[in-house]
Amino acid sequence: MSFIASRLGSGAAALLVAAGLTLSSTPVEAAAPRAAGKTVVRCTTRHHVRHCVRVVVHTTRRTTTKKKPVAPTPHPTTTVTTVSTAPSGSLVAQELALVNADRRAAGLPALAESAALDRIATARAQDMAVNGYFSHYRPGHSTLAVLELLRANGVRFSWYGENIIWESGQPAAAVAGHFNTWWMNSPEHRANLLNTHYGHIGIGVAVSGSRVYMVEDFTN
Repeated sequence: MSFIASRLGSGAAALLVAAGLTLSSTPVEAAAPRAAGKTVVRCTTRHHVRHCVRVVVHTTRRTTTKKKPVAPTPHPTTTVTTVSTAPSGSLVAQELALVNADRRAAGLPALAESAALDRIATARAQDMAVNGYFSHYRPGHSTLAVLELLRANGVRFSWYGENIIWESGQPAAAVAGHFNTWWMNSPEHRANLLNTHYGHIGIGVAVSGSRVYMVEDFTN
């Protein structure tokens, strides 16, 4: 998993990417490496003398019992507006057109919009907006959220991936182009957009206050 955050003038954007290949029921997460030990130097100062030691730090993942994803319950103080995936000219339609234009420029076939993936991507965007987190994992879960939803909704796949992003401060008409430019300029996100194994895409958008969240979910 990679994380990029930047501020451009009054606009701020953050991105995350996940990609995976499922063989049987075991996912291989290309952008989410497993935890590993690393050597760090820790120092203390006693009696005006600085002491440093090298230690190996092991990061462990918290595992939880897998639960079937449920629709998020909006917090009473959170205002969330969803954007329909249907109308031409919507953020979703604009982003889909941009993605397929990028794929055509790379000599790749267009991705077909999937109603099931649209619902999953919309649920992901809403969940992050309502519950105030930004991650490929739901709080307290150790399985990728998109993978949970693909399985819960009976979507058949062997390849899957997800791009997520939020921003604040961009004019509404510029949001889709802004997001797509960010993704295409990030090697990991670009790899998802131009992945030769993908044939379907779902896009979801949620707005919470000044933040606009967009999620792209992919399958073969």
